[in-house]
Amino acid sequence: EILQARRSPIIGFGGSYGGMLCAWLRISAPWAIDACLAGSAPIMSFMGLDPPVNPNFYAQGVTKDASAAGGSSKRCRDR
Repeated sequence: EILQARRSPIIGFGGSYGGMLCAWLRISAPWAIDACLAGSAPIMSFMGLDPPVNPNFYAQGVTKDASAAGGSSKRCRDR
């Protein structure tokens, strides 16, 4: 009421841990916040969650980036 913003949407922002908290709030209590922008937030990357997490996901991506399939040069691959 003080800001006269009764009809303004409430949007949360966060990166990493703050992003996870924002997204989890939106998932668990959608009436509490209208939207959430979560950057670099591994929301679904915990053991025991459904779908199950792949603990090698990051390593597989980095390995592919340094391979011929990822477009890497032979010089990069041999380092």
